[in-house]
Amino acid sequence: MYNKKMFLFAVLLFICHTLYGQNTGDFEIFGSLLNKYNGKVTEVVIPAGVIHIGFQAFKGRSDLISITIPTGVTSIGGEAFMGCSNLTSITIPSGVTSIGFQAFFRCSSLTSIIIPVGVISIGKMAFWGCSSLTNVTIPDTVKEVGSAAFYGCGALSPTIRVEIEKRFEKNVFSYM
Repeated sequence: MYNKKMFLFAVLLFICHTLYGQNTGDFEIFGSLLNKYNGKVTEVVIPAGVIHIGFQAFKGRSDLISITIPTGVTSIGGEAFMGCSNLTSITIPSGVTSIGFQAFFRCSSLTSIIIPVGVISIGKMAFWGCSSLTNVTIPDTVKEVGSAAFYGCGALSPTIRVEIEKRFEKNVFSYM
């Protein structure tokens, strides 16, 4: 009886794993959602097939230095890279349409970000506390930038700050 229960449990576990997710060692992926990164590699290449980077997927990973997001990803979830304080480089592909609430909150070593053509919205406080950010490129496709999206980005040049404030006519540099 014990062996039969263990066998049924193993079959059930296999079915759930197959239907609802996979653990590829370093990544927990459910369908096309990257739920969590558990790896030790500091220069991360997200696997192909991921369409959504989930809420807090990389949160608090101060060991990460660079991340490459593959073509096919369409959204970066809220707090996805929050607190990745040593992240200096991130490549965002042109298929991304939204960057979530606090997605890069306190990524204090990030120096430059190119938001690709196709992004429509940047969430509230998305780049809050990115104190080393000196350059940001925002294409015309961006129609909405949340409040305080660039709060605490004191290294941005006044020219870039004025350009962003003119386009979005709201306070993207302070918390209100």
